[in-house]
Amino acid sequence: MMKMCWNWKVLAGLTAVGVGIFAVAPSLALAAAPFLLMAACPLSMVLMMKGMGGMQQDRGPAVVADASPRTMPVAALAPNPEERLAQLQAEMERVQAEQAALAREIEAERAGGSAARAVQAEPLVRGAAAR
Repeated sequence: MMKMCWNWKVLAGLTAVGVGIFAVAPSLALAAAPFLLMAACPLSMVLMMKGMGGMQQDRGPAVVADASPRTMPVAALAPNPEERLAQLQAEMERVQAEQAALAREIEAERAGGSAARAVQAEPLVRGAAAR
């Protein structure tokens, strides 16, 4: 048997709307019934998502296992200030090396196209030599 996605609160509300339509305009009740049935599933899903969002707020923010150091909270990175300082120093050195490589690439591009290709191949040569 197929599981239904309907919430009993939504069904009760739509039934009340259907009874209200029947009380006001009985000739429209039969025409409104398909629309009320079609609205039941999406409205139930909205209530379910709202309820799950409320549960998530109760537990606090989720920590993503593969989050980068830039997005993770400071407390999760290092338990003491010395380790955090070492991590920040290593990150700064990495960024400075990347910046220097970009500066060399810009200069090579200004000098001419053939030099730019040589600079782009440089990391590949260094990577192969390191292995």
